[in-house]
Amino acid sequence: MMVFDERGHITMGRFPVFDEWTELVAAVSTRLGGISRPPFDGLNLGLSTADDILHIAHNRKRFFEELGIDEKHVAQPRQVHGSEVRYVRVGGFCGEADAAFTDQPNVFVSVSVADCVPILLYDPVTQACGAVHAGWRGTAAGIANATVANMQQTLNVDPSNLIAVIGPSIGPDRYEVGEEVASKFDPAFVLRHKKKPHLDLWSANRVQLESTGVRKIVISGECTASNPERYFSHRASGGNAGRMLAVIGRKG
Repeated sequence: MMVFDERGHITMGRFPVFDEWTELVAAVSTRLGGISRPPFDGLNLGLSTADDILHIAHNRKRFFEELGIDEKHVAQPRQVHGSEVRYVRVGGFCGEADAAFTDQPNVFVSVSVADCVPILLYDPVTQACGAVHAGWRGTAAGIANATVANMQQTLNVDPSNLIAVIGPSIGPDRYEVGEEVASKFDPAFVLRHKKKPHLDLWSANRVQLESTGVRKIVISGECTASNPERYFSHRASGGNAGRMLAVIGRKG
């Protein structure tokens, strides 16, 4: 499902399902490595956090160097927990959105996470790549559906050709929510075996992707809140966490 590579004293996760395409870069960072100090230790890549900006810049430079890509070629939306999707042809910030996709070589799309679900998409036929940030609001708003629909409309992607990876994020055993949040989801995704409802964002996004015609979906099964020594977790940290990046793109 997911394996860990140590590169230059930092650890990142990669997905064997993508290994067939050697030109493809697809990875999720962890918190292991980097120079940030508590509570953002160590590889904090989140530009919107209260961490020292010099530490963030150093961490990002190190991460992208280990991936073998230039940060200026990485597109990242300003995430707002909605369902807006951007098609990008160049790197840099690409406006308010929670997903981005591209078919351009040497352009890499990314999302920032610390419990929310990162989804990486690849179509071997059109060579289109997508990155999705799906918290509970984005999931409820259909961000995964919207991304696949946009890739289909803009790039003629056939959803049945897409490979989707649901990366490290808060798992159903740890994602306690209130009834006001639980009520926004199909009861199939709300677990009630504990005192308060728990939300299964992994299954909710898997079913959403399946409804668009995506057939190959891999769930990492890595819970950020259960593994705070490996991942940044907004929930486990009490709201003061660094951020990881999920990145995908094709070297030309």
